[in-house]
Amino acid sequence: MNYIHKSLLIAQVDNINAILQTTPANKLSLQQAYGGFQLQQVAFAGDEYSVRGVRSISPGFVSKREMNNYLNALMVGIELRANQVQPI
Repeated sequence: MNYIHKSLLIAQVDNINAILQTTPANKLSLQQAYGGFQLQQVAFAGDEYSVRGVRSISPGFVSKREMNNYLNALMVGIELRANQVQPI
């Protein structure tokens, strides 16, 4: 098993944001707390969008390896959707 660098996770999230063409109002970001990582999306908070208003996309805070697997699965899902592949 190879070591997963935090910079790899950040690059994956940046790549997903580029593919999905997110705006500052719905941008995905990687948060770190409790020794783990969580994928979050900016959410509407009051009368404007703010990083203080976020919603969790991934379940809880997980290890770098688990987050890497989650982001890879997300990319596969995006690719399947772009190619209009029907899941089995």
